[in-house]
Amino acid sequence: MIRTSHDSSNPPPPPHVHASHRQNVPAKRNGLLSAFVFAALLAWLTFWFLSLVPDAAAQNPEISIGALSTASAMEGDGVSPNLYTDHDVTVSISASNTSAFFLMCFGGTATRGTHPNDPEAGPSNTDASVDYQLIDDAGLPVASGSGNCSRTLSVPTSPLSKEFDLRVYGDATAEQDETVILSLARASLTPSDVAISSGEVTFTITNDDGTPSPVITITGGSAVTEGAAATFTVSASPAPTANLSVSLTVSENTASGRDFVASSNEGNKTVTILANASSATYSVATADDSADEPNGSVTVAVATGSGYTIGSPSSASVTVNDNDDPLPEITISSGGAAITEGASASFTVTAD
Repeated sequence: MIRTSHDSSNPPPPPHVHASHRQNVPAKRNGLLSAFVFAALLAWLTFWFLSLVPDAAAQNPEISIGALSTASAMEGDGVSPNLYTDHDVTVSISASNTSAFFLMCFGGTATRGTHPNDPEAGPSNTDASVDYQLIDDAGLPVASGSGNCSRTLSVPTSPLSKEFDLRVYGDATAEQDETVILSLARASLTPSDVAISSGEVTFTITNDDGTPSPVITITGGSAVTEGAAATFTVSASPAPTANLSVSLTVSENTASGRDFVASSNEGNKTVTILANASSATYSVATADDSADEPNGSVTVAVATGSGYTIGSPSSASVTVNDNDDPLPEITISSGGAAITEGASASFTVTAD
């Protein structure tokens, strides 16, 4: 048997474990512990830093406007029991703020006012042609302020919103659909850190009294030289369901000797817009004369007639340019020198 000697203070490594591997285990454990401590410290620092950053939503609240549905707002009947139709409008703020002041601004083609048959909406007026009124959560009309906006309003701190009721009145008149556009604006009391949304809500008041009469407007074409016809476009909205005769008045500027349109082409005229057509062209002939005159214009205006209403623009003008050379200017001058009797005197006549 062969015996080997060894140092008892340094026993041999256990079977199948290499000495170098045994020595690396504590180092790896220490590395993992350091990484864990570093990650925990980083997470704590991140949380601490974020706690110092103010919440943008809390520090900069925004006041906005909205509605459940704005696609269409049918008319009421203008009389009880269906005096008006109701449409909800909500103004809200994104975070609690004790100074959530704003202005409500009104736009669109509809007319705002309280209908005389609506006594519960406050003092009535005598104008039954108004289209709508905005009622606040106290049941009163929103008071008017400067321009097209209301007086200062506010959103309560709870529930962070304010409700309004859009009352759309009605009548028995066939007319064009109209719009109500509501938007927000800053009030003098609105804090600088409160944002006002640029959004708006639009309601379309749908006519329910039959097909309205077409609205007639007119536009002029490009300038012409005398001898060419001046053209105008007469438009109808909506297009008539049958041929529509529109009355016109034709005139021209005759100051300073201008005369481009024969008298037979001036005065009361008509143009026909065919059924289902949205426009018609009207032409005014101009005269090509030999007289030099300042440039002029011909004007056509829509006149009152049957089966339509007059819109804007209701008149248009087309410039007529003169094409004649001006007459020569004649001047005369003497020869200048004195002559003796019996001699001929000379003069110079100049055309310029």
